[in-house]
Amino acid sequence: MSDPAVSPPGSWKYRRRIVYGTLLYCAVAVPALTVWRPDAPLVAQVVMALVGLATTVIVTYALGAVWDDKNARSAKQ
Repeated sequence: MSDPAVSPPGSWKYRRRIVYGTLLYCAVAVPALTVWRPDAPLVAQVVMALVGLATTVIVTYALGAVWDDKNARSAKQ
């Protein structure tokens, strides 16, 4: 379902890099921290924060795309 009113893919180039970089950081840091100090309460809190960060980034990325597409369609009309 390609809509010509939607912003071009190049406009999301840098946003995608930031999102992928953040998710990669979380994907590496969570297992590393759990292997390094599995019993430390502070590490457990940091892991929970990193999972929250990853979840927030994914949700914001999806909703940001929808919002950006909606604004692009409104601008065309």
